[in-house]
Amino acid sequence: MYSLTKGLGFGSETWIADVDGQNTQRVLADSRHIIAFARWSPTGESVAYLRMPDTNTPFTFGELWVMDGDGSDPVLLAEADVGHGYRLDWSPDGQQIAFVVRERGDENVEAADRPADYIAERLVSNIYLADLRSHNVSAVTQFHGALTETPVWSPDGEYLAFSTTAGGSGMDVWVFETRSENLRQVTYGENARYPAWLSNP
Repeated sequence: MYSLTKGLGFGSETWIADVDGQNTQRVLADSRHIIAFARWSPTGESVAYLRMPDTNTPFTFGELWVMDGDGSDPVLLAEADVGHGYRLDWSPDGQQIAFVVRERGDENVEAADRPADYIAERLVSNIYLADLRSHNVSAVTQFHGALTETPVWSPDGEYLAFSTTAGGSGMDVWVFETRSENLRQVTYGENARYPAWLSNP
C-alpha cells in the first residue's frame, strides 16, 4: 500500500499492489487532503491512516481514520497531529491504534499565529489510543506542556513505548504498561527518541 500526490492543491490517492507492482488498485482518492502513514492492521482486514488538509502550512493537524482493506467504509476516529510526521501504530491484536494528538491550547489563536504550525519544537502533544471495537478514544499520557511522540507497541501488546520531554531534562523514553496503566520513565537526560522493541524469539 502506498500514497501519492501530484503536488500542493492536487490532494492525494492511496493504492495497493502486489509485491511485484502488478494488479494495482486505487482504494482511496481525496482531492482536498493528503493521506499519510497508511498502515495495514495485523490481520490485514483493515487500514488505518492519517488525513491532513492539502495546505502549505508546514506542521498541520489532521485526523485518524480507519477503513476496510479495499477502501470501503471509512470511519473517522479522532483528531491527530499529522504534519510533524508521527506515524500511528496498531496493537498486535489489531484492536487498538496508538497515535499522537496535538493539545489544542492555541485553538482561540488565529491560524497564522499558532507556533506549532510553523515551529516543530513548539508542539505540545500526548499519546492517545483509539479502540476499534467501541471507537472510544482515551489518553495514554496527560502531560502538560510536553512534546510527546512516536508510540510503538511491544510485540506482546503489554507495553507502549514513546518519547517525551515530560521528564524535564530533554527527550527521554517512557513506557506505558497496558494492564496496570502505569507510566515509567526509562532514560534520564539522554535525548533518547524513536524507541524500538526486540521481537519475540
